[in-house]
Amino acid sequence: MKPDVIIAFAFGVFRKQDQYKSPNWYIARQAEYLSKKFRIPIITQKDVPVDSTRLEVLFVEKNGYLFTLDIAEKAAELKERWGWHRAKVVAAPPHEWRCRRDLLRLGFKEVEGDYYLRFKFWFWHRFWFSEKSLQPWTRSRTRWWLREIPLRLMPWWLYKKIMD
Repeated sequence: MKPDVIIAFAFGVFRKQDQYKSPNWYIARQAEYLSKKFRIPIITQKDVPVDSTRLEVLFVEKNGYLFTLDIAEKAAELKERWGWHRAKVVAAPPHEWRCRRDLLRLGFKEVEGDYYLRFKFWFWHRFWFSEKSLQPWTRSRTRWWLREIPLRLMPWWLYKKIMD
């Protein structure tokens, strides 16, 4: 599948001095690689440090915290404007399932995950969870799954209400 757009989701929030080699740094590098390969834009957030000087990057911004659903909703809005149907998701493996689900629910016809990040770091679970993250739920696998499982199991209407 040749995607129409790359959508990169952050995993954790890091101070400027902790960005290098953080999960978001790897997500940014892979999003940049795919954007160059397919010659398509990237939709992401400021926490994913992509080089917007050489690539077409659309940053999603909001006052306050950006939820996964916020980025997916902005991508869906841009999808309507630009006629996109196929998206490639670049996200941490523990987060990818929900990113893909949200985009499909919001109208993308095809949403594919990025296999490079999934296979490169899947067995290195500790990599994705960092004590340097400012988000408590991305500091440990246990904290992540205690938050993620209810979000995955709740009905879509409730999920949307909580995330708005």
